[in-house]
Amino acid sequence: MSSQIPFSQNSAITHPSDCSRQTPPDARRLQLLMVDEDHHDGAVVKSMIEAICHTLQDDNVVVLSDSILSDVLLSDRVLSEETQPYQPLRHGKALLGSTINHLIFDTREGVSLDYLLSSLYAVKRGGSVWLIVPKNTQSESYQQASTRFHREAIATPYFDQFFYDGLREFATITLTPETLPEYLEEFTRCDTGESDHSKPSAEKSFGELLLSPAQNTILHEFTAMDEGISTLFAPRGVGKSVVGNALIAKSPRQYLLTAPNQSAISRYHNFRGALNAGETLFYAPDMLLSGAVEIDPAKTLIIDEAAKIPLAKLERLCALCHKILLISSVENYEGTNQGLREKFYELVPVKKRFTLTEPFRFVVGDAVSQLCDYLRFEGDFYPSGQLKRDSIQEGITLFLSGGWHTDEEKGADQIRTMADFRQNRALFGAVYHLLNETHYQTNIQDIRRLFDDPESLVVIYVENGRVQGAIWGLLEGEIDEALAIAIYRGLRRPKGNLVPQMLGTHGYDWEPMLMRSVRISRISVVADKRREGLASMMIRALETHVGKVDFLSASFGLTESLLKFWEAAGFTWIHLGTHQDKTTALHAGVVMRALSERGEDWLNNRVGKWQHDAYEWQHAPFIREEIKPLLAVRGRRGEWDAADCVAIDAATQFKKPTPALFGAFSRQKRALNKADKNK
Repeated sequence: MSSQIPFSQNSAITHPSDCSRQTPPDARRLQLLMVDEDHHDGAVVKSMIEAICHTLQDDNVVVLSDSILSDVLLSDRVLSEETQPYQPLRHGKALLGSTINHLIFDTREGVSLDYLLSSLYAVKRGGSVWLIVPKNTQSESYQQASTRFHREAIATPYFDQFFYDGLREFATITLTPETLPEYLEEFTRCDTGESDHSKPSAEKSFGELLLSPAQNTILHEFTAMDEGISTLFAPRGVGKSVVGNALIAKSPRQYLLTAPNQSAISRYHNFRGALNAGETLFYAPDMLLSGAVEIDPAKTLIIDEAAKIPLAKLERLCALCHKILLISSVENYEGTNQGLREKFYELVPVKKRFTLTEPFRFVVGDAVSQLCDYLRFEGDFYPSGQLKRDSIQEGITLFLSGGWHTDEEKGADQIRTMADFRQNRALFGAVYHLLNETHYQTNIQDIRRLFDDPESLVVIYVENGRVQGAIWGLLEGEIDEALAIAIYRGLRRPKGNLVPQMLGTHGYDWEPMLMRSVRISRISVVADKRREGLASMMIRALETHVGKVDFLSASFGLTESLLKFWEAAGFTWIHLGTHQDKTTALHAGVVMRALSERGEDWLNNRVGKWQHDAYEWQHAPFIREEIKPLLAVRGRRGEWDAADCVAIDAATQFKKPTPALFGAFSRQKRALNKADKNK
């Protein structure tokens, strides 16, 4: 598929008075600034940005551009007032919880959906969005964004086509460096009616708080509660923080406020009230958890933008006060994927779950809202109907990339290419939507990986024209042995190959990195079809058709129920992560199913070593208490051996992580103590 994305060469100015794309009052405008390779030197784009900022005459303009900052650094100029307006694209994540008037977003170095969506959702009603986009996506700089999900920069033609299709559909106007000046002359003159888009109207919430009936209901119900943990999870822009402000305003000295950073509570400063007066105290999460602050547990703690805070920290924060309200969106680009929605309720007892649905910050269905829904396969862009019968068959279908070798004669399952999957937008959207609704690890960048990662495969189960289950797998392993040894010693940590690297870096040999394997990155079944064996059927189909592979693996947030599922599917537990995952607050469990003689030999040897580690780890202080009984059942006391010696040498002489060698060090200590006693 070509990476050349066709765009009209005739980017004529469309005056708002022409009414062909007339927008409602206070709708946010979406302007595209198309640039070609002649403009990639940065000077032209920089002058465009300066002209836009001059026209807007607004202090609340955010400019995100990796390209311009790179140009400045490459020319050996230090960051100065000249670069002050510019922020790197990753700063878009810091805009969560903020409200801005205008956004200029430079995509010449690619599109990271979490950065983009976090930025777009921060723009308030009446504001404007200016997207700088290249006319084609073949440049090396544009492909750099793919390194966030792949170990090297790759072309991403399927995502590019999807993204540019959305821009064509929803942009208010498409401009070039040549047509921009005339448009800017008309920009403010054409909006002199009810809404001046160059200066967004102040939110109605400035000054006195005006609450909707739904917001008032939450206010009264939460205020009436004596204790307990409550959640207010809802989409962006529906006035969640307004509720937090209203609670604080009623009794400012009763509340403590925390959030990932100060910018996440910027909207609290937009209201007259206790926070501005200094009567309600804000503390960063780490400050609250450090013990440096004396906390009155009788106070009420509000945790805003909770999805940006690792779940392990949220779990600890929820133990600080008798009454707590967590406020957040749960739309999978905030920072903990879908862990907050899917796993939080398993960690702490929640007394009340609140939500809001009525848009507060922006106009329903404006161009920016539609683009956001489109990019997330939400709203009108969620393929909720039945799939066309001629596009996909009932039952199990495997989609494999060109490099996979399979025997199509085995089984009755259907084999198709990943290109077939990626070109079928309705099917693609249905699979992504299923993963997003049911799997805690799903995040917005998965869309990019599913579209173009060359090592992906997909297995689906379709019934009555609907996707009822899906597996997303990733090819791993076959790492060069010299690199594998360096990884084992902790000297290298290249991207990708999650399970092989985990087993090598935190284990006792590098053999798993040399073998060819498939990791089941996601496996999901719709709620009303669970316990019908669909997941096991899809796994068996994958085993049948995956070709010459040494083992299947999976890494997941370890719970007793999930471990039982994988063991029932024929997998063996062989590793436990020492750290708690930010998405789940759980340890990562790794399971494996051997598919070749080589894989079987390694697994048989590894199981014994894992049992010895499990025996020691049930006494480790860094392991969650609910996991220790699982370790005790599977643990078996072992003796210090040569594998322990090699691993400990790699930790002492090189940089192999020591926490994962808790078992080896424990066995060494026991052996040395025994030797001392025998002297």
